[in-house]
Amino acid sequence: MGTIGNRLREERERRGIGIEEVEAHTKIRARYLLALEDERFTDLPDPAYARAFVRDYADELGMDSQSLLDEMGEPAPELPPEVVSDFPSEPLARVRTLVPTRWLLVAAVAIAIVVAMIWVGSQLGSGTGQDAASVGSSNQAAHSASSGGSSPPPTSTVPPPASTSTAAVPIAFTTSAGPCWLEVRAGSATGAILFQGMLATNKTLRFSRQRVWARVGAPWNLRVHVGSQRFALPIADTGDLVVTHSGASSAA
Repeated sequence: MGTIGNRLREERERRGIGIEEVEAHTKIRARYLLALEDERFTDLPDPAYARAFVRDYADELGMDSQSLLDEMGEPAPELPPEVVSDFPSEPLARVRTLVPTRWLLVAAVAIAIVVAMIWVGSQLGSGTGQDAASVGSSNQAAHSASSGGSSPPPTSTVPPPASTSTAAVPIAFTTSAGPCWLEVRAGSATGAILFQGMLATNKTLRFSRQRVWARVGAPWNLRVHVGSQRFALPIADTGDLVVTHSGASSAA
């Protein structure tokens, strides 16, 4: 990148602007601004941040940000059009539902188990039902004789099977004061990648999932909604999140 960092520092000092003032206006942490000036790009949360930070920093100083970006070479990655829209956008209820293949497999296995249990129950009932009834009658008669009276037939209570909810919920990531680099995966850090790249300012990324894992580069620029409810991010710096129907929690 040559002397881009030096040019940013020289212009800031020429204008008599402190690094804290630039931080307040751009919402970029001071240590990242200093890393840009020193061209220590490995200190940024992700290499993709370099272009966004240089652009915002140059615009704040009144410099030609596009010429600096041209010198940097490759442009920032474009966001997939099917998941990114202008903010504000359409209601979350209209988000396309992505049905995970693994849940279809779980449903198929569950159905097979239920069918097998019904078949086994019918076989046991036809083969031993009469004997069980005879034994039950004998036991009841013996109990009545010993107690000198009659008692109601024994009853058995079978607890209903526990049920778990696997319904997907609308989850949205929205940038406000600046861009944010995101990596979003299905379920956990080892799940399928749903999105990876820079989410530009005032853009919204939407999913319909039961649970997503996300690595966030600039949480101070990001808002998280589940349905119509907004949740505060539990991290103040670059880190990992898990978002479910109950909100956002740290994945650390």
